[in-house]
Amino acid sequence: MFMKSSSSRRLLVLWLALAGIGAVILVASLQQLHRSLLEERTRVLEDRVRAAYQQVDNFHLLALNGDITRQQAQIAALSTLRQLRYADDEYFWVLDDRGTVLMHAVLPDLEGAALAGISANLDAAVQPVMSGMGRGFFEYQWPRVGDTLEVDKIGFLIHFDPWGWGIASSVYTDDINQAFWDEANNLILIGAILLAVLIIFWFGFEKSLFMDMNDYRRSRDLADGR
Repeated sequence: MFMKSSSSRRLLVLWLALAGIGAVILVASLQQLHRSLLEERTRVLEDRVRAAYQQVDNFHLLALNGDITRQQAQIAALSTLRQLRYADDEYFWVLDDRGTVLMHAVLPDLEGAALAGISANLDAAVQPVMSGMGRGFFEYQWPRVGDTLEVDKIGFLIHFDPWGWGIASSVYTDDINQAFWDEANNLILIGAILLAVLIIFWFGFEKSLFMDMNDYRRSRDLADGR
């Protein structure tokens, strides 16, 4: 009986260790999932803004070569960016160095307005990139089209030095969080089911061990004539 009890304790320790390892793997998997979803979204975002930057630079070169005037080049560049779309109907917008919106592909009423007056949180996010780094990611909140609730977005901006423009686009990330939690709930459910199976198996093992010990005691009592 002592050997069975010792085996029971060892088995419990083993299961606890496996449960701990499983929990660590689960957390690491969830972190990797969120990181992968965000990296894929930001990679596409950066690639598209770089492509838009190249479009503007092409018009700039036409002006430098004398094929068109600088003003014509800028008008054509803004018109081209206004029409560009990618992914899930994502779009571009352009600022000047004073923080004025020169072009917004889906909200043209914002054009000519100061970004600080439109959205303080967006202005605060963009200005460090415009004034310092020249290119980079920024995070802010903005409502979806037709809604008033502000949700998380991440943007990428490249400063076009020859014209003093900030060429930017951004994507919503609230759906990434939703996809993450959907998958997290699935993994947590699987983990809970496995844990429940282990608990049931453990109690079954303990019950069997308890019954064996009772049988052993009764056999010993009979042998002793009790």
